[in-house]
Amino acid sequence: MHMSLPKLVIFCGAGFSTCANIPVMSQFASRLRSSGYLTPEEQADFDTIQLTCESMGGLIGVSARNLEQLSSFIAILNLTRPDFRFVGATKYATPQQALALITRCIRHLVRPDLNTNDVVAASHIFDSRKLVQMKLVTTNYDVLLELAGLTSGFPLTATESIMKSRVTLPEANSTPSNFPSLYSNGSTVPIDIFKLHGSVNWFNEPGETGRFRTLDHIGWAEIPNAKQNNLRTIKYSNVPDCCVIVPPTVLKPQAFKELEEQWQGASKAIREADHVWFIGYSFPESDSFMRYFLASALHDNPRIKQIAVIDPDQTVEARCRSILRSATLESVFRFVPFTWQQVNRQSLLQGSWNYVHEGGINDRIVQLRLERVMRGELPPG
Repeated sequence: MHMSLPKLVIFCGAGFSTCANIPVMSQFASRLRSSGYLTPEEQADFDTIQLTCESMGGLIGVSARNLEQLSSFIAILNLTRPDFRFVGATKYATPQQALALITRCIRHLVRPDLNTNDVVAASHIFDSRKLVQMKLVTTNYDVLLELAGLTSGFPLTATESIMKSRVTLPEANSTPSNFPSLYSNGSTVPIDIFKLHGSVNWFNEPGETGRFRTLDHIGWAEIPNAKQNNLRTIKYSNVPDCCVIVPPTVLKPQAFKELEEQWQGASKAIREADHVWFIGYSFPESDSFMRYFLASALHDNPRIKQIAVIDPDQTVEARCRSILRSATLESVFRFVPFTWQQVNRQSLLQGSWNYVHEGGINDRIVQLRLERVMRGELPPG
């Protein structure tokens, strides 16, 4: 019975994790500043790095306010001008040091201390689980999907090397037996997850690039008046600063041996899928590598029945249509201009056009009217 179920790949971008108060790339700099995470000296270095990259961006008409653009400038400098210096910066003056700072800040902002109160909305991604063979692909670093799967009764399975590298990080006054596993331990119906840019709970062994450990376990929540079944991910603050996180740059991770398995597994999943849904991924024009990746995977898929892009921002539609414009893909493509929480996933899976909850339709009507008012096409009120 299981083998006859359709295969669904859900591709989650940064927009998926906003339900857990994790910022998208355009919010990175402002959220970092408001968090107070960096010392005044470190914040001054970050501002210097950003202003320098912003000045460079002016030469080609782009900004460095977006995390992807900022990281891309630094990565290119690290490749082509490793001796470059950010004038005025002290601790993080070189491109390599700047990338280390960006990685550290990403690790902080993706909230490694998530708990089950944060994943209620995300858990609905498994609503259609019993109707499909599901696989997840994500560009996100957080463990929102893993914790949502665990608390929903559908623990996820990572790639082989990730599963083999799992270790426990006991906390004070705790024993390993107190920690449930973040990943599946032999589920008969696995849900595979592929994390293209790394994960906040993956770490290189110090001095041994290419060999890493997966900190797998979670503990009980330390939340006032929390229910007993509330869990939280361990905050890995006492782990050496060698997190396997690749900042979102134009230089994609083919050079990072740790992540080859993630990209290869994700490609295979998309090549074999009947349905591919994109949630919270905006198809940025700057991400040409991802465009080629998707084209290479979908090109070899003769069975694809549906490609759905779920995003309330209709500017995303033009960008994704520019990629998925072949006659074969266009015939199965559907743009869904709603948040994924407003969509009835079972109806969408079955190909019905009646896939939006009534409340979602009303919300969308209000949103579209406000947008027209802001453009001056309608009077206010």
